[in-house]
Amino acid sequence: MGCRLNTPHFLVFTLFNNLEYNRLGVTASRKVGNSVKRNRIKRLLRECFRNEINNYICSTDIVIIAKKNINKIDYDLVFRELNFAKNKAKS
Repeated sequence: MGCRLNTPHFLVFTLFNNLEYNRLGVTASRKVGNSVKRNRIKRLLRECFRNEINNYICSTDIVIIAKKNINKIDYDLVFRELNFAKNKAKS
């Protein structure tokens, strides 16, 4: 069974898969900003996932959609929001 979580800057979907590893999908529409801003957000999300991959439940698909209210988000805020979503998904 999947889970949908709302954070101030992201919409996070999680779903268990039949694989032995986690997968990440990231999207940021043009509403977020120009290509430089969109790619920066995606790089931050991938880096956060890479650093925390061992703390996620194994065999999980995670899809993150960036909302349009992201201006100058930093790694710490991304980490806190994804950590919150991860903890909510476990419970």
